Amino acid sequence: MLNLILDLDSTLIHSVFPVSNNYFLKNIIGADMINIRYTITKNKIKNKKTKKKQKKNKTQKKVVTTTEFLCFKRKQLNIFLRYCFNNFNVGFWSSGETIYVENILKNILLPEEYKKCICIVSRVKMDEDAVYFKDSVNNKRFKIENVNKTVVKKLSYIYNNKITSENTLLLDDDTRNKAANCKNTILIPAYEYNINNDDCLFLLIEQFEKIKNKKTINTLDFNKIEDLLFKNYKLNDKYTNIVKNY
Repeated sequence: MLNLILDLDSTLIHSVFPVSNNYFLKNIIGADMINIRYTITKNKIKNKKTKKKQKKNKTQKKVVTTTEFLCFKRKQLNIFLRYCFNNFNVGFWSSGETIYVENILKNILLPEEYKKCICIVSRVKMDEDAVYFKDSVNNKRFKIENVNKTVVKKLSYIYNNKITSENTLLLDDDTRNKAANCKNTILIPAYEYNINNDDCLFLLIEQFEKIKNKKTINTLDFNKIEDLLFKNYKLNDKYTNIVKNY
């Protein structure tokens, strides 16, 4: 069975983080969306000097932060995911933070699908020189160094006995990830909730029908598939608007 590694943001979903009550979304009639909210509790260490001993005493204070956003699901996403899990080994690789990725997946996947994932790769932290990832399924951590201030997903970081260059396909909207894995990546049009005539996932199902019983991806015509996906791709440019006292 072949392996599919799926990106999340701009490939399967479009997350919108309202910055204030003045953030207004247009043209969302009929859009399939879910509201996601989660909290993070961290211990913040403070150093305090006592008057008597003039020494620094470390004290911990719990800091709770709440994140809430709208997650728009690409057209036919539910059907696409059910099809993929029924015919392929499926994993996910996102540059989003771990808690963000986990909350997205638990909302778009069935519980049994979440348990079947062959990998769930997410960002643990980042600095000026590198991004640090972890695969929560295979208990693996690795870092990818920046090249010209850019980090790309190299599939070689997640290869193992079951995930190889011969049987693994990455689905991603980023041309840089396509360039890093030319022979293993289908480039998909970047998704935003207001795309007109978006049938990318349905078209992919049609193409995947041809390879679902194959042992390698060698027979896949990447150029033909990408031409089909981008043929009618069109964005509605005016999808957000800032209004006063909304």
